[in-house]
Amino acid sequence: AVAGDLDPSGAASVGPALLAAARADGPALVLDLRATTYLSSAGIALLAEVVDTATQARRALRLDVTASGAIGRALALSGLSRLAGPA
Repeated sequence: AVAGDLDPSGAASVGPALLAAARADGPALVLDLRATTYLSSAGIALLAEVVDTATQARRALRLDVTASGAIGRALALSGLSRLAGPA
């Protein structure tokens, strides 16, 4: 789960672990964003990079997010909501 703010500081903090998880072998990767309280452009850029990394590694990826919340709306605007599943 990614909790708190996914801003430049938060993205720098969790980015390496998320990218490593996206590259790793295994079942579909589910990123739980339900506890994320703020998503800046840096957070969206990180999520897009995680999506690209998982795609290159041929790993399925799903984002768990509340669609009607602020994070869900930000993902919709960015085009990343296509990866969102039910929260």
